[in-house]
Amino acid sequence: GLVHLILGRPDDAMSCFSEALTTFEQIGDRRKEALTRWAIGDVLAYQGRLTDSIASYQAALAVFQDINDRFCQAHVLREIAASGLGLHDARAQHWVEASLAAAQALEDDLMWAKAQIGLAELRRDQNQPQEAISVALESLGVLCQRGDRLWQAKALTYLAAFYVDYNDRARAQEAIAQALAIYQDIDVPAPAKLVMQAAVE
Repeated sequence: GLVHLILGRPDDAMSCFSEALTTFEQIGDRRKEALTRWAIGDVLAYQGRLTDSIASYQAALAVFQDINDRFCQAHVLREIAASGLGLHDARAQHWVEASLAAAQALEDDLMWAKAQIGLAELRRDQNQPQEAISVALESLGVLCQRGDRLWQAKALTYLAAFYVDYNDRARAQEAIAQALAIYQDIDVPAPAKLVMQAAVE
């Protein structure tokens, strides 16, 4: 299922994950059930069904809380925040703060850097483009240090949008080019928004 999603085949991914979910529910494997609900949330988010993705993530989160899996809780809280920001949901700030708190509790700088992207997007929504850029650059620095190339590309994609907001087209073009190069290098399809942005810029 994950391979289908990475390759941009959400319908195939959903079919795989739905079948897996039924199996894990039947055998009572709660952790794998939660992991699958998380994956289904990712597919729904990819399809733009953000309200549905939040519901799936929250179902996964409830199980992770029950089994005290703090690592997965932090990941899913970040995804809930991302979907909430995409919807401009009034609860988005709360979700971002919960995501940051969960990452901080783990004392994991990589998890923190990923959660910071949500904070950067929140600052953008709050019409604070300079603060959004600052937070995203801080996150990107950690991601580069830790060698997480996929998330480097994601951070650069956000940065490009922030630079456009700030009317800094030169840096936007640079961020877009860097993000596209990473996606190509790791053989992962670039997000459609980034490709469209590259064409415009």
